[in-house]
Amino acid sequence: HDVVGHARVRSGTRTRVATGESLTMTDEFQRFIDADAISIVQPDAGQMGITQVAEVARAADIAGLLCAPHSPWAAVLVASHLAIQSTIRGERTTCRTAI
Repeated sequence: HDVVGHARVRSGTRTRVATGESLTMTDEFQRFIDADAISIVQPDAGQMGITQVAEVARAADIAGLLCAPHSPWAAVLVASHLAIQSTIRGERTTCRTAI
C-alpha cells in the first residue's frame, strides 16, 4: 500500500483522504496514521476482524482522525462496526461511524 503517495495527496489537498477498506492488519493502518497520510480510517471487520478494527478505531481516536468503517456487504458487519464504535468515546469524539 502506497503510504508515501497517500501522504503526498493528503498534503496537497484540503479534501479528506480516506482509505483502509482493504488493509488487513493494525500496523498497516498505523503506518498511514504515523505518516499523516490519512484523514479518515476505514477498517473493515470482514477483512481484519473485530478486535483489530477496535484497535484501529482507538488509534484513530487518539490521533484525532475520523473512523468510518467500511462495510457494504452484510448487516452483521454493520452491527459489528456499530458495536465497536460505541466503545470509542473517550475525551475525543472524532471517531464515529458514517452511516
